[in-house]
Amino acid sequence: VDDTTPVDDTTPVDDTTPVDDTTPVDDTTPVDDTTPVDETTPVDETTPVDDEEEAEARRTVEKWDVVRGEAKVDGDSVGLVGNGERRVLAEDTSFDDGTIVVDADLVSGPGYGVFVRSTFDEKGRIVSGWTVQVDPGYGNGALIVRRWSQDQEHSPSAVVELDRERLGGHQKLVITLDGDRLDVSLGDATLTIKDLDKTAEKLGDKWSGPDGSSVGLRAWGGTQAEVHAVVLYPA
Repeated sequence: VDDTTPVDDTTPVDDTTPVDDTTPVDDTTPVDDTTPVDETTPVDETTPVDDEEEAEARRTVEKWDVVRGEAKVDGDSVGLVGNGERRVLAEDTSFDDGTIVVDADLVSGPGYGVFVRSTFDEKGRIVSGWTVQVDPGYGNGALIVRRWSQDQEHSPSAVVELDRERLGGHQKLVITLDGDRLDVSLGDATLTIKDLDKTAEKLGDKWSGPDGSSVGLRAWGGTQAEVHAVVLYPA
């Protein structure tokens, strides 16, 4: 059974269907190594910098490369405009461990995502990696994490359901990578994957390839979003 589905870049994507341009993804693979956290738990969204040394290490992504679809880049901000699959990669950026803070406005549409621990080829296809997605189009709305391989995405490995109203407008998405652990917060909603490697392995051989260190953005369907800044805090 192949774990993939076709990507239709001309029609708004219902993110309940795995994206790809080949064959359907098997959504039945159980992934139990995730721990969605109580959405009511307050999350401290203050800047994760406590001393001068960490402040010096902080870096705002200022160069972006549009590798698929349409986007408007203006310094460190990215306008995810147009329709269909869009991908924008942070240039000259390698990021493995630490915290990524995304300051964004989701204006309309099914959602946007952030690529982490990812590798891309020269045509902007993702070889392997993960996306953290603010996803009003998934069910009734959710914050989700997906695994990618060979330019195909699997069904979510972690999901926290959120009302669509909570996913729109201005927000700060906070992503922390620490070895194999991934923690994500959006407002007072949080989710955790305790072990990314084991989670990928449970999906099958195709999905358990080595990860990279690229960071990027994606949008799909008719999403209109403005990413004001992506700030990296290396561990």
